[in-house]
Amino acid sequence: MSKLKQYALTAMALATLLFPVKAKAGDVTVESSNRINSEQTSNDLNLYHSNFKGGVGIREKDNKTTKVVGGVARIPQKNLDTQLDLGFNLVDTPTATNTEFQSLLKVGDNFSLGGGFTDLENSKGIQYGNLRWEKMYGNLDLLLNGQVKQQNGNIDPGLAAIISNKVSMAGIGHDSEQIRAVIDYISPQLNNIRPAISVLHVNNRPGEKDGPDFTMLNFTLGYQGKFMSHTARKARVLGTTGMWVPNYITSLSETYNRIMESPRLGKWINLRAINTEFPDGSDFQRVQGTIAPFQGKYTKGFFVGGAHQSNANTGLDIGYQIKIGNLNLYIEHDRSIKTTTCNASMKF
Repeated sequence: MSKLKQYALTAMALATLLFPVKAKAGDVTVESSNRINSEQTSNDLNLYHSNFKGGVGIREKDNKTTKVVGGVARIPQKNLDTQLDLGFNLVDTPTATNTEFQSLLKVGDNFSLGGGFTDLENSKGIQYGNLRWEKMYGNLDLLLNGQVKQQNGNIDPGLAAIISNKVSMAGIGHDSEQIRAVIDYISPQLNNIRPAISVLHVNNRPGEKDGPDFTMLNFTLGYQGKFMSHTARKARVLGTTGMWVPNYITSLSETYNRIMESPRLGKWINLRAINTEFPDGSDFQRVQGTIAPFQGKYTKGFFVGGAHQSNANTGLDIGYQIKIGNLNLYIEHDRSIKTTTCNASMKF
């Protein structure tokens, strides 16, 4: 790794670690997450702030350990009326240490300029640059993102476009290796329910490397923001080289940033369906659904449901989540993938 990259990574690590210290009381959340199944054990410790998201993780599989550290920070520059976004991810495996760094600087009212690199120890890395334009027209938010990526001596241009308002969003991103599309809709409040639906499609078949075709649908009857929000979903359209706060999507195989467990998407009823088609003609489907049938003070956090996979794995999905003051507790057991998940988070 070059000296310049080492300095950039060191500066990023310091910025992401020191920035949250300036946060006001009640604006910082610390979360511990543990996932255990027959193949892998994952332990993560994450820190969340309105302008920061990051953490560390350890994955244990086949007596081999993978370590992950990363974060994304938005640093406002009030005296200059601008902001700087920084993203960093490091994955240390038994065979290689791979790193990624991204940045995006707002210049003027509507434009942002950025870039970054992915340093792969056992293969050639990636360098990329972004030019972004975003503007409000009444209630509509329009975003255009152009990128240039260099890998293996090839120059790869790309473009992403997103149009959204408070209740709906549509976006598409395209480069030589991938097409990404997202459609979201969040219903107005209807008595005690607020339905929301999101569809993500990723086509990895363009270009020289033929990859899987992936589609995921998420639905909830009780929208609560978080993973279902436009803020989180825009990153999916921009892709792995499109810097976005707070949902930073990395090109590395492991990350501190996880897709939220489906029972935590919202209240009442949650549904997730995934379909993956592989280049060899095979496919894989998974459907997961849960309901929260009770609405008492201590019973509304109980949920039950099930999941089915096309490899014939079917099982009960059951769990409980509760908030006690600033403490949130969550436990889930998904029999279809023989996985138990435990989360504990505290707001300070």
